[in-house]
Amino acid sequence: MTNLRIKLAGIGGQGIQFLGKLLGEAAFKQGLNVSQAVKYEPSTKGGLTVADVVIAPSDEEIIYPYIEREPDVLVVLARRAWDEYKEITANHTVILADKDNIQDFHPKRYRLVLHYPFVRKAIEIGSENVANVIVLGFLSDMLDVGEHFLPKMLKEAHPEEFLEPQLLEVEPGKFEDSIIDASPSKFREMNLKAFRTGLNLSKELDYTSLTMSR
Repeated sequence: MTNLRIKLAGIGGQGIQFLGKLLGEAAFKQGLNVSQAVKYEPSTKGGLTVADVVIAPSDEEIIYPYIEREPDVLVVLARRAWDEYKEITANHTVILADKDNIQDFHPKRYRLVLHYPFVRKAIEIGSENVANVIVLGFLSDMLDVGEHFLPKMLKEAHPEEFLEPQLLEVEPGKFEDSIIDASPSKFREMNLKAFRTGLNLSKELDYTSLTMSR
């Protein structure tokens, strides 16, 4: 199981699909195999929106693009998204959640929750619409799996299947390239600032102190 399975969920207007696109493009530019599947309700604002991103080494096939249970990482930016997907988490799932929108995490049930005010940080930068890019910055550092705890966590969850986590490294510069390519010129600088804000949030976290034990 060298695939890395990331479910991104929120509501319309939070840029979840844009987040999935940027994440997938960065991994693709790194030379990895990527699949992305989206699901959304028709309402532009307030409807549930989801992007499933699966990342694998270049020589490994991705058989199924949807993540129906036990994601390795679950990102939730809205309460409705959490209510919808909290039951599919596994013991090894890392949950990355907006602190102001979602609060009810029972420590005995969820092994690791990274809880940050992404939307509030985005408003401080200038627009709540860049909360998704702050999340991307955070993920770009967290998914530097050659450095951080994530591969160890996955290997503990699937010791017989997980092989070489360093194959899933995605350099932060690849994410910035994707932002530059995908952003209209008037939003480019704000998006880059949001990305670096999220990147620094993750860098401030002492991953070595985190435990996946209950």
